[in-house]
Amino acid sequence: MDKLIKTLDKKQLPVLLVLISYMLQGVASLIYQVSWEQAMESTVGMALPTMAIIVCIFFLGMGLGAYVFSKAWLSPKWAGQLFIINQISLVLFGLVFVAIEGLGFICFLTTRSEQWLLLIYLLRIITLGLFLLVPAFFIGAAFPLLNKSKPLMSSSGKAEKLYLANLSGCLIGAILVGFIMLPNFGLVECTMFALLLNLFSLLLFALAASIPTPQVEAEIPQFILQPAQLNSQKVEIKQNGQKNKKLLVLAIMAAAFFNMILELLFMRLSVLFIGSSAFAFSLVCAMQLFALACGSLVANFSYKQKSENFWHLFVFLYFFASAWLFIEILFFPNLSKFISMITGFCINYLALSPFLSFFLSHSISLLLLMFVPCFCLGATLPFYFQLRHLYPQSVPIRSSYAYALNLFASVAGCFSGGVLVFPIFSTITDYAICSTFTLSAAAIFCVGLVLYIFGPLQNRENKLTDLYAAIIAIIVLGLCYWTLSKRPLLTNVGEIIFYKEGLNSTVSLSANEKENLVRLQTDGQTEATLPLNGSLPAVMSDETTQILLGLLPNVFSLHEPKTGFLLGFGSGVTAQAILANRELEELTAAELEPAVIIAAQRLQRYLPDRRLNIKIRDGRNLLSMLKHSYDIIVSQPGEPWRSSSRYLYTLEFWQLVKSRLRIDGVFCQWFPLYAIDKGNLLNLCYTFASVFPDTFVIRTKNAGELILLAFNSDSNRKTSEQAIISTMVENAIQRCKSGEIKRNLVRLGFDDLPALLSTFRLSPGTFKQWMLANKQAANEIFQFNKDNFPFVQYRLQSLILHRGISIDRSVDEAVPTNSASALSVSAFFLSYNKLAEDNFNEFSTVSERLKEAKQLIAKHDLTGAAICLNNVLEQQANNFEARFILGKIFCHLNKEQQGLLQIKRASKIDTKNAMPNLYVALLYALKNDWPMAQNNLLILEKKSCNDPDVRYLADQIRKRRKLDKNNSKIKLLMLKCHYPI
Repeated sequence: MDKLIKTLDKKQLPVLLVLISYMLQGVASLIYQVSWEQAMESTVGMALPTMAIIVCIFFLGMGLGAYVFSKAWLSPKWAGQLFIINQISLVLFGLVFVAIEGLGFICFLTTRSEQWLLLIYLLRIITLGLFLLVPAFFIGAAFPLLNKSKPLMSSSGKAEKLYLANLSGCLIGAILVGFIMLPNFGLVECTMFALLLNLFSLLLFALAASIPTPQVEAEIPQFILQPAQLNSQKVEIKQNGQKNKKLLVLAIMAAAFFNMILELLFMRLSVLFIGSSAFAFSLVCAMQLFALACGSLVANFSYKQKSENFWHLFVFLYFFASAWLFIEILFFPNLSKFISMITGFCINYLALSPFLSFFLSHSISLLLLMFVPCFCLGATLPFYFQLRHLYPQSVPIRSSYAYALNLFASVAGCFSGGVLVFPIFSTITDYAICSTFTLSAAAIFCVGLVLYIFGPLQNRENKLTDLYAAIIAIIVLGLCYWTLSKRPLLTNVGEIIFYKEGLNSTVSLSANEKENLVRLQTDGQTEATLPLNGSLPAVMSDETTQILLGLLPNVFSLHEPKTGFLLGFGSGVTAQAILANRELEELTAAELEPAVIIAAQRLQRYLPDRRLNIKIRDGRNLLSMLKHSYDIIVSQPGEPWRSSSRYLYTLEFWQLVKSRLRIDGVFCQWFPLYAIDKGNLLNLCYTFASVFPDTFVIRTKNAGELILLAFNSDSNRKTSEQAIISTMVENAIQRCKSGEIKRNLVRLGFDDLPALLSTFRLSPGTFKQWMLANKQAANEIFQFNKDNFPFVQYRLQSLILHRGISIDRSVDEAVPTNSASALSVSAFFLSYNKLAEDNFNEFSTVSERLKEAKQLIAKHDLTGAAICLNNVLEQQANNFEARFILGKIFCHLNKEQQGLLQIKRASKIDTKNAMPNLYVALLYALKNDWPMAQNNLLILEKKSCNDPDVRYLADQIRKRRKLDKNNSKIKLLMLKCHYPI
């Protein structure tokens, strides 16, 4: 180090120290921005306009800081001292953030009336804005102060060097905070680390300022020169400079404006193709900063360019950025395949870890999308700094003022993209992303065209630029028409029956007739899976869980519920199940994405109800602003590893829910079991149980999720577990007699109350015992998942990269699905209420209707039996016996096509049962339809290859011999499958 210092003269060493100091401040500023933006998500919501406004406030504060000190005429000594004061102020403000542990202090702004919601929301935004303007002002003021400080006065090209150093620091900060700091430490710890970087930056600057440097006269601003000092030639230059000033302002502000719009668009694309990952934002931010830094670095090598060549380069950059954006739009539908190809190559051929493969594949994909346009736009400001240095009189805008203009244009771009342009496109078109990209690319081309036409291009001998401009103009016109022809970006979601790029996420409905499923997806992630045809079986459907989320609070509530709150509307099935209770007076449903409501209307799984009040708003934000008390609250968010739902699995959220529940109110929480390990599951359960000690754990057979049913018991009253269970069962007996609730439960296959109670796996007491037992077995240290450190999200994201999305065997065994388990509380329920035994028989309907259908068949009333069996299938679509018998009735009534369809569906319900294939093979063989009989024979032999009667039938079919109904073996086969009925 000593040798390095000796090799640097007194002029170079201070410059190097200042650049390192400003680079460290760039690292710290990115840590502040990312950490504080995440802290604000839990208080003001995650809607795109909200987050865009927050970013605008941050850039506005930076722009104000840069503007104020760019206008001030400061001596180098005063500039250095103000920079030191500025950094100390920033450190003190960071300590305030640490002291108050985040930004949750604004949650005191609440209302009891929905009419004041907008006002409360605006007050929260304004309060946060005023709070964030202060540190942003300090961060933005650093550039003009350093630019005027003593250590840099003797440096040539100082502005572009500062800009490059800051971008490099921001790039390091984005990677550091996204991949190291946030996954391992909380938001408060990240802020503390950034404060240390600010202090170290301050020390480096103080060291640089203490080194004596050669005396250099300060640059006298052009505006204080007297007119008498200017000869006629200088006056002409000044007039040309005024013309250049307008064009330069346009170039600088347009670059920053479109750069922010593109950042919002690339963020949407990253979530669409990478997924709602914990690392998505950091990757996009890092790749954009890398492109900007490369543009700045290249601009630093353009020292000896003439001004007219500089304008040629300006035109080239804008035209090339526009053309590249159009090319990208052509590539969008194949982006997911490209990412999969690179990931597979990294894993299979380079033998890299899943995490490194993820990082490389998505980094390369994002670079392919972002590098060229961000490189071209990012080179604008450094090129201006160079032009200012080469032609100070022809370029009348000072560097610090240009930096401030750049920040103000960033504010305008973020506001326009996030609050105006994209929200408007998301309303008027289903393809908002491509439409906004097209508009941006065309606008960038227009800016380049203006610079080309009105710029000082005096040398017209070289016609290359003219030719290039003409070619690009033709391409722009053609691609504008093509990109607006509307094509979905998601191409791997099956047969798309609905697609819309909404305000916050891309929503689609995809149908799979083979599996009889329709999937509701947001950004490619499945939110709900429902039967395409409700009268047919759908094995992979999660409709049961969605209905239970709405029915369980109604059935087991300790008092008659009147008001409810649903967080996450989804398919509308849960809302319809909650409204099955006719005593419920009002249900407020919060949904972040408007396009989800449109998709739910297409599904037609809920009916319009005057009691349903749908709010297009972030659910947690709405719940925190409305100081209401509800009888029922149901939360069905996305998975905890998704950035859009990470704050719906934290201690503070569940405390908020409890504060909005009435005493003895009930809270129903959806918990996924896939892509989670036992340790993180225990931490989430521990966090939940610390807020709701009276919690029951419910899991239906083979379900990939849990339902936590929690009661807000009065801590002063201390209701015993036995009293809660007794009241639950008594209320359930009465409410299950309600027609709509009863029909929903029977439809799910719960023929009686014990069948429903058998899904209860853990009671409050056994829930605690289960957590303690697994804690000791896994040596797990319980930790609260909190807003300031939602560690579960980052751990699960890493788990998904290594294991994929599936249910871990240890987790599956930890929460058993069979009712015979020792942890089952079905018997525990019944032991506390003898009254239930006398009421169970009133609840049974499917078994009674099957019995009635068989009696009608015995009386040869096949039409009546068919009606009875159809009623059974409306309640329980996966009933094998009802569907098989109905199919045989149709065949006997000469409705063979309908009958065979029912029998085929019955074979899909119970794939091991050979009766459907035996019946069909025998039916075709008796009709001498040998090809169809042989097709069913192949399936039949796989299921019943050891049955001698089946082997006899197979032999007869292969030889194509006419079957004799009086043959003893044929009679036996007909008896086995109850032919003809």
